[in-house]
Amino acid sequence: MGEPRSKRIADLRDDPRNGAWRLFLDVMLAHKERFSAALAKFDLSPPQAFLLRSLAPGAEIRMCHIASALSCDASNVTNLVDRLESRGLIERQSDPADRRIRNIVLTKAGAKLRTQMLQEAFAPPESLSALTPAELSTFESLLSRVLKAHQASEPDACAE
Repeated sequence: MGEPRSKRIADLRDDPRNGAWRLFLDVMLAHKERFSAALAKFDLSPPQAFLLRSLAPGAEIRMCHIASALSCDASNVTNLVDRLESRGLIERQSDPADRRIRNIVLTKAGAKLRTQMLQEAFAPPESLSALTPAELSTFESLLSRVLKAHQASEPDACAE
């Protein structure tokens, strides 16, 4: 039947990752309203914004890679792409090497909106000024390691 609930809770308290994780979530939640308000100016949901952020102007990305980047199912990506495509911000293109594969590219309007959105919604919060440049470098390095560890544990959404 498993361990008693009290034992599982005690184990969680003893896990050294908990404090860092809770603080990380608290920081993210503290900035959620600012982020959401900035996205509202562009009539974008957070998943739409992250999809646009993942598209570099002039580059194409497979829909399955978008699913991996957003940690979501490919059917969700289809809905996101449909909405952004209907606004003229992105378009689907067949992959030249395999016509069954659909790639996503930014349109000129999408690239313009992406630039504006990144400047406003993804600008670092003023609270990061509490850290020195050396601390910011360490913080970025640590977050990068955590992200890479997460990505390494995720299955390849494009595997056939």
